[in-house]
Amino acid sequence: MFYSCRIPALLLVAVLTGCGGNSAPEGFSSNEWRNEQGGLPGLAQAHRWIGQDTVRRKQRGLAVEACYRAFAFSHQGAEDILEDFPRRKRYYHQINTTWLPELALKAQRGEGGFGSLLAQELENEAQRCWNPKSVDALRTAAQRIRTL
Repeated sequence: MFYSCRIPALLLVAVLTGCGGNSAPEGFSSNEWRNEQGGLPGLAQAHRWIGQDTVRRKQRGLAVEACYRAFAFSHQGAEDILEDFPRRKRYYHQINTTWLPELALKAQRGEGGFGSLLAQELENEAQRCWNPKSVDALRTAAQRIRTL
């Protein structure tokens, strides 16, 4: 009896903690992620590579959060935008399908470390910002990414 309950319990824990490699990056629903994996293998491969390492996952999380904060601070009513979770999901999805996988693929090809490429991209974006809060969000994230 003990062993028959043990396997389902372990499977439940694995699903709840995201084990198994099938968890979607933030900004993707499970269905969207499944579709992306079938349609754009390079994008899916880049995100799987990021997801294989705890540090890279943290770096991705810091980067997309900082970009969203910078986006929000560049608008009137930034607090409302920061609390708009559907908008956040769409923004994360946009980042996860454009420049972020490109940086992961560059890192995989040996064109630099993922963290350093990501931090440099945030620094470049900070130079284009006009709002001091946006600049601070991006530069703070770039610093934190470099220290991971």
